[in-house]
Amino acid sequence: MGDVETMTSLYLPVINFYRMEIKMNCRKTAWAFLGCLLFAMCMPIVHGNVYAEQSPPVVLILNSYHQGETWSDNEIAGIIPTLQTQYPELIPSIENLDTKRFPSPDYLQFMQQYLEEKYRGKQVDLLIVLDNPALEMILAWRNELFPGVPVVFAGINGFQPEMLAGQEGITGVAETQDFAGTIDLALALNPDVKRVYAIHDYTDSGLAVRNEMEAILPEYSDRVEITFSPDVSYKELEDSIRNLPADSVVLIMTYVTDAIGRTFTRAESTRLISSLSPVPVYAMHETRPGYGIVGGRLLEGLEHGRQAAELALRVLNGGNPSDLPVEKSTSHLMLDYQVLSKFHLSEKHVPSGAAYINKPVSCWEE
Repeated sequence: MGDVETMTSLYLPVINFYRMEIKMNCRKTAWAFLGCLLFAMCMPIVHGNVYAEQSPPVVLILNSYHQGETWSDNEIAGIIPTLQTQYPELIPSIENLDTKRFPSPDYLQFMQQYLEEKYRGKQVDLLIVLDNPALEMILAWRNELFPGVPVVFAGINGFQPEMLAGQEGITGVAETQDFAGTIDLALALNPDVKRVYAIHDYTDSGLAVRNEMEAILPEYSDRVEITFSPDVSYKELEDSIRNLPADSVVLIMTYVTDAIGRTFTRAESTRLISSLSPVPVYAMHETRPGYGIVGGRLLEGLEHGRQAAELALRVLNGGNPSDLPVEKSTSHLMLDYQVLSKFHLSEKHVPSGAAYINKPVSCWEE
């Protein structure tokens, strides 16, 4: 027993030391476990607040036309990525009114009733309205459809401030086609021209474009005669294009729907008109180069959409649309080198800064 007692007295301090270490380690482990548990319990709360703060706004795009209509498709392609620079998770709703193919007032009233029923009681933080028919619908039925919702518009032809009379919380980008710049280009390239045949359809946007064009007619009264295409089917329009005299040029303003309701893509109408015309054809939309036009001062749908989206972001960040002035769109000079050559038009009359398509690249440039 003496040996046992001796060994116990020798090793007891060591045993007690390890007992204390084990207890301390257990306490540390317990505190660590408790800390992890508390952190895990807090995580959903933290994440919930972060996501609540960063949840994207509800944006509705009301598009006048249909998917596949190049101009409005490009507008939307400019809008969405620009909005997502600040709200990466934002996926706007898009409603297509399809008014090029269904332009009647009864149809628009049907769409108004459809939208009223669909969005009744739904949150909408911002309405982006593309082109004239959609804006006209909102101005007529805003209180029934989206009362109090701020509005940013784009693609509005013939915009006048009085269009917004009595309205609050609306701003946007007017679609200002550079008629004067394009006519001046045509006259510079074709110095013997005496007539401009301006082609447009008789939809709401087509008539708005004509009204805008008519405002500049006095500037050209002593330089060139400007006439407009009649409200006829495309088949009837063909004859007037084929029989144009040699001292003419054609100006395509907008042509998507003819008098009997046939709908064209912008590329198709451009190709058809250019292939029939014995004289050079000009236009103001970036959807038309490459299909037979010489060129013009062109609007770009993508840039137009970006411009509208920048305004929309200012509104979503707290700006009052009524305090943001309506902006004008911008145009860029572009020409088709092959069509210039076809009509023997000299580049020396082209203003500086022009962009070209279908221009051969020299060995030196390569």
